[in-house]
Amino acid sequence: MFLPTFVNKTYLAVLLLLLLYFIGMDLLLYFRVQNYDIRPRANNTQALPYRSPILCDLNPICTVTVKAMMLDHPNHYILSPLASLVDYLLGISRSWTWLTPNAISVSHVIIAIIGARCITRSSLFSRQVGVVLFQVRAWMDDLDGHVARTRLNIKGEKSDVGSIGFFVDGICDALGCIALIVALFVFLRRNANDCANYERPVRAPLLPSLPHSAVASNSYRKSPLYNMLIVSLHFSLISIAWNRYISLYQDLLEIDNKNIPPIDREDFYDRQTVVYRSSAFWAVTLAWKMFNFHAMMDYMLLAIFLPGNLRCRIQEYVRLTWWQIPAILSVLTFISELHYVNAYAYVKILTIN
Repeated sequence: MFLPTFVNKTYLAVLLLLLLYFIGMDLLLYFRVQNYDIRPRANNTQALPYRSPILCDLNPICTVTVKAMMLDHPNHYILSPLASLVDYLLGISRSWTWLTPNAISVSHVIIAIIGARCITRSSLFSRQVGVVLFQVRAWMDDLDGHVARTRLNIKGEKSDVGSIGFFVDGICDALGCIALIVALFVFLRRNANDCANYERPVRAPLLPSLPHSAVASNSYRKSPLYNMLIVSLHFSLISIAWNRYISLYQDLLEIDNKNIPPIDREDFYDRQTVVYRSSAFWAVTLAWKMFNFHAMMDYMLLAIFLPGNLRCRIQEYVRLTWWQIPAILSVLTFISELHYVNAYAYVKILTIN
């Protein structure tokens, strides 16, 4: 009895420490953004020189980008710096010329398949090993992007939209997600016992009054196929929306505009910086940081890793996905679209005129 209690308290302590770490890093990132210029000014200096205590490649807040601000907390503050550290120590970008970013992307699909196989088992330890393998997959996903950007001399987290690597990485991410969904489907099929706390049983006197179609519909909604279709739909929608706003904001705030006169170009850069530092943009990016595709994967993996009835957790997740999470996604998309339209009108007014 003592051991499970101790383990649960250990898990809770680790989660609290991670939460405090993420909050602290978010605060550091916020203050970093407030003193960050997207482009060097005429004297080639920033508003306030930033002295990183460690190498800039290893510091997740040294180079600020749109994608970094919208990246989920584990990837931004843990896995991405670890990928940079391994590359720095092993010299993958410089010396391992035979290892391409696309090869790394393909290899993490294999890791995801192995992790999915572990998750299908009923043993908690096997499922935890599977979750760890999926985190290795996510780390390799960060590594392929870091290697690609280093070889192209690109600083910070950025999506090279339209490139072959962008599509290969997206396909491999999708395959990894499919592997997780298939694993959960197999797990639900193998563990078909109903979750006692999921729904209260209907009293016996009321059973005859329920139509057969309603009972059949309720049974269908709790089927593994239905559950995984809902999760797949949710992952797809949130991935499309997240990538859309990364692309839009990158084009608005991080692309140099050569079509305006040099005199007005400084004003154009200043307007980009104003939007970058605004509280509204910070709120939008922080919301996407917590509710993007990778964050949803993290929440699902956390539910798999922790002790307890996994079937119950999956069913609760599906209930959230069916109504509450789509509501959040709809509101977040509306607010992001409204903010982007206003930011576009403010930044692009020079080029329009």
